[in-house]
Amino acid sequence: MDKLLGKFLNPVIQVVTINKMIDHKMVQSVEAQLKKIKRTKALAVLINSDGGSITSAENILFKLKQFSHEKHVPFYTFAEDTAVSAAYYILSGGDRVFVDNTSQVGSVGIFYNSLSFRKIFEKYGLELRDFHSNENLFSILTGLAGQYDKQNIISQLDTQLHIKHDLFIEFIKQQRPQIQQQPKEIQELIFNANIFSGLDAVKYGLADGIGTFDTILNQLYPDAKICPYLYIIIYSF
Repeated sequence: MDKLLGKFLNPVIQVVTINKMIDHKMVQSVEAQLKKIKRTKALAVLINSDGGSITSAENILFKLKQFSHEKHVPFYTFAEDTAVSAAYYILSGGDRVFVDNTSQVGSVGIFYNSLSFRKIFEKYGLELRDFHSNENLFSILTGLAGQYDKQNIISQLDTQLHIKHDLFIEFIKQQRPQIQQQPKEIQELIFNANIFSGLDAVKYGLADGIGTFDTILNQLYPDAKICPYLYIIIYSF
């Protein structure tokens, strides 16, 4: 009877896992993982990702913070090998942020790429009959529009990327005010999409401490059972 009661009464800490690209599928996975948690002493999130969509990262972080607030539990984030770009966006949102010595952390920047098919179409004599309401957007995505002001399009895209980057920077400043205590040259490195080791991440204020999730959680909650890896794969058909 004691063992049976202990199974349901002993404290536990559930660990949510984010170990793939930050996209809409990961949003769904995190939501599914949170729904599985019936009780926990803290919300721990283990991150190992090269990033992805900032919009999806914002959505994920909102759900994590909402869970922490509604359940009245602290929210800890942990970086494994990599937590950069959109993944660092999520990592930075923890009440306390932990990394390994050799984790790759940071990359507070915005990345965009696209392929131009113009030369391929010209080489093979292909013609694309396109119908669109925004020639500039179509040109950016394909490079196949007829006559367009290339420099004007690049300028517009550059403006949009800078807006997103500025928003990203402001968010990190809010989450990690310690960064603003660093020398100006260090802040420029941080906010110019550079990547740091775990040791330097702690040194420069991107993280709070060094340690693996199981080591830290066992120190903070020695009587609790750590339940990691709730990762759920979301299939699209």
